Amino acid sequence: MTTNVKLKFNKKQRKMLSVSQAYMSIMFEERKWFVAGGFMRDVALGRPIKDVDIFVNGFATDALPDKSTDLGALNAYIMYTKTVVLPSGVELNLIFLRGNHWNLKNVADRCDIGICQTSLDLQTGEQYFSDNFKEEFEKKHIVVRRSTREEHVTRVSNKLGFPWSNPHNYDLNASPNSTGFVYVNGTMVPKQTQLS
Repeated sequence: MTTNVKLKFNKKQRKMLSVSQAYMSIMFEERKWFVAGGFMRDVALGRPIKDVDIFVNGFATDALPDKSTDLGALNAYIMYTKTVVLPSGVELNLIFLRGNHWNLKNVADRCDIGICQTSLDLQTGEQYFSDNFKEEFEKKHIVVRRSTREEHVTRVSNKLGFPWSNPHNYDLNASPNSTGFVYVNGTMVPKQTQLS
């Protein structure tokens, strides 16, 4: 893959992105958000798309999520995840992040494995691909880039058919509790929002 990567989306992918943008514009009009991770990875690899991963800046003001999506990136940045299935059938995985440095690079670089470190700003069309993404894409080999859970890395490895390694010996037993999160009704939320 060259340094000047630009994905082209097929008709189905464009529809998924269009529906996603309409939903996000209504529900989170004042928030910054990007498509990142698995959707972009699977488009680049020519794989079928199951859902759209959208990273949203800040904590949601609506009710706590009704279904948690295991994206495996349990770290101090993730506040919680929420899965929304739109009437069109498009499934959105909303990942609410904290942090002030909100741009395509920083959002993508928060992903725990390099093959997921890619993002898209639907409002501008700008796309970002980390050097880690490019390296793992070319070598067809996944590298752990931060603490995560081994079952997440193994699941992505099996899905893509890529071997994986952890050369920096990151913790592969990261849990919500070790990063300031708890599970409430099967949903990962920050400890301070725990329901009684």
